Amino acid sequence: YQRRVHGETCLAKMAIVVGNVLVLVVETNPHSWLTVKSPTFAQLAQHLAVFLNVHLTNKRANSVCVIAAHSGSSRILYPTALEADEGRDTGKWQPLQRMNDAFAAELTALLSEACDLLPNTALGGALGKALCYINRVRQTCMRDKVPAPSGRVLVISAAPPPPAQYMAVMNAIFAAQKHGIPIDACVLGGDPA
Repeated sequence: YQRRVHGETCLAKMAIVVGNVLVLVVETNPHSWLTVKSPTFAQLAQHLAVFLNVHLTNKRANSVCVIAAHSGSSRILYPTALEADEGRDTGKWQPLQRMNDAFAAELTALLSEACDLLPNTALGGALGKALCYINRVRQTCMRDKVPAPSGRVLVISAAPPPPAQYMAVMNAIFAAQKHGIPIDACVLGGDPA
C-alpha cells in the first residue's frame, strides 16, 4: 500500500502472515474404541478441542477442519455448512467459540445417529476428504491472489486401519506426498506395529 510521508509517496510493504491449515481426522467408530482403555472417547474429544484451540490461537491466519471417520462413512464436523455467527458476545474469541460449539454439536449428532456398527472405519474416505479440503483452501487463495497456507493432516485412530482400507489409505498417502502435505498419525489402541 502507499502512504504519504512529508509530501513524498513511499511504498510500505505489509507483512503478509501465511497461516496453516490443520485437518484433524478422528476415528469415531465405537466398535474400534472398545479396544482402547485410556483415554475414553469423551476425554479424547475434550483434549482435541483444546489442541484445536491452541492451533487457532497460535497464529491468527491458522484454520482447522475436523473430519470424522465413522463406521462405513466419513463426515466433516467442522467447519459446518451452516456455520453462522449469531452475534452473541461471550467474552471468548469468536472463532474459538464457533469451533468449540460446532465440533461438540456435530460430534454429538454423529454419535447419536443410529447406524450399522461395522468394524471397518472409512479412514481412506476421510483422508480423501482431508486432501480435498486442503486443495480447496489452496485454490481459493490462488484465486484471491493471496499466499496459500501450508496444509497438514493429523489422524487420531483407535486401531490400525483394517486390511480392506489398505488401498484407499495408501492412495491418499501417495496423493498427499505428491502435493507436499504431511500426514501424521496417532494410533491409541490395537496391536503395536
